[in-house]
Amino acid sequence: MRLGIKTMSFFEVDKKVKDSVAKDLVLLPKVSFDWRTPFKKIEHCLDEIFSAGWIKAIDLSGPELVLPVEEFVPLYSKAE
Repeated sequence: MRLGIKTMSFFEVDKKVKDSVAKDLVLLPKVSFDWRTPFKKIEHCLDEIFSAGWIKAIDLSGPELVLPVEEFVPLYSKAE
């Protein structure tokens, strides 16, 4: 089925598919960030990720405590 998708972000495509094909589909995705990546390096993409409204969880993965937990307070505050 063609959805008329031209140049769209992943989140726009996801919404278009759910709206037109799978209205009752429930997704419970999480987004995962590596402990080794300082918040300042991922901050620029968070507004788009969280504005989609369907991310239900965030996770820190990789070697724990490479950076202090306090480094990620802004991430969890933004996700709230």
